[in-house]
Amino acid sequence: MYYELGEAFCTGEVRGRRVAVDKVGAARWYRRAARRGDRDAQYELGFKLLLGGGIPHRPSLGVQLMADAAAHGYAEPMRVLADCFGVGKFGVAVDPERAAYWRSRLDAYLARHPEDRRHHETASDAGGTKR
Repeated sequence: MYYELGEAFCTGEVRGRRVAVDKVGAARWYRRAARRGDRDAQYELGFKLLLGGGIPHRPSLGVQLMADAAAHGYAEPMRVLADCFGVGKFGVAVDPERAAYWRSRLDAYLARHPEDRRHHETASDAGGTKR
């Protein structure tokens, strides 16, 4: 429920109806859902904190939330973390060891789920993140 409210404020749409976009409100609802272990909310809030668009730019907290989402077996934050540490995206310091760790986690996931491979190119495969 909290994640859906975050999405509504982020996208400006609830069940086909338009509502006012409110990035701060979206972050508040994502935060509530993330605290309850919702991996999608952890990813969304983590990404917003990495970007800093509409809410404060907090890369260390964004990285932590991405790692929390990845711990649930969610591949997209693994890709984002590999890219962040690999090329220093979003104010995250380059760290080749951590980049290799996340890349290996992503590769292991994709080996188990080859149907997802086309959705998860790393920066080295695609020349940058897709998002």
